[in-house]
Amino acid sequence: QYIHAFRGRMDERYDMVRAVRDERYKYIRNYNPHQIYGQFIAYMFQTDTTRIWKNMFDAGKLNEVQSAFWKTKPAIEFYDTRNDPHEVNNLAQSEAHADQRDRLADELNRWQLEIGDLGFLPEGEMHDRCGDLTPYELGRDKKKSPLAKIKAAAEKATTATSSSLGDLQSMMKDKDAAIRYWGATGCIILGKGATAAKSDLVNLCKDPCADVRSAASQALFMIGEVKTAESTLEAILSEKNPFSRLRAMNVLDHMDESAREAVTRIAKVGDPVSIGAYGENYIGNVINKAAADLGVAQKKKRRKK
Repeated sequence: QYIHAFRGRMDERYDMVRAVRDERYKYIRNYNPHQIYGQFIAYMFQTDTTRIWKNMFDAGKLNEVQSAFWKTKPAIEFYDTRNDPHEVNNLAQSEAHADQRDRLADELNRWQLEIGDLGFLPEGEMHDRCGDLTPYELGRDKKKSPLAKIKAAAEKATTATSSSLGDLQSMMKDKDAAIRYWGATGCIILGKGATAAKSDLVNLCKDPCADVRSAASQALFMIGEVKTAESTLEAILSEKNPFSRLRAMNVLDHMDESAREAVTRIAKVGDPVSIGAYGENYIGNVINKAAADLGVAQKKKRRKK
């Protein structure tokens, strides 16, 4: 009756998308609506098609539909695939389709709770929280991973408006790191609208969870607090957890010119740790991209004898 789908980390880039469809309708929930669909992935950009597509977008040669891949996402998408097989017309706000949309949203919620969806834990925190448990076991441990509560925070954060900033501030003070993370993520989504939460975000830059510090740093960058964000993120690059380092490096890359000083220092050292399934250096990929964009000299690779 239903087919479920997901998008998680794609090599070196983070995203979180969940979807469910039946024979006709498709419901998509974007939990990182502040991220564009087409984030730079080194492997993906090896193809001529991807590079040309992006170059045409940068040159302003694409129409609205063709440009969508290079833009940020709505939190919710809903499509009638029978009449719109290419999923161009988002019906998420259509009153005429509300019953069908809500039916699929309920099914997605049921499925996420049934399987113990670990995507609501940032990846570094998920591995830290596992301890002696496997991720599968963690997803079914309601004490270590209280999914219903964390998911509710994520739902609220990723549909945040200026009127819900107070809720985000409360989330940033929660005892659960995952909820603090989603509170900070909501501030990223609000951008300048989260300026009133500056002190809460600064406090989170001292959080014991590195993924929380990364999210808070990105939110601070969005409201103009560049130096605090840059120094916090650079410090995370010295931590043991490679997934937390990867997230921090992604934010530094997003900061572009504002993180020039940190990227310059990081590029001289590099990151030799392989965290891909086949030994790929995903952190190195992001360092390479950030350094190349800024014209920063990188650590020279040793030639194999």
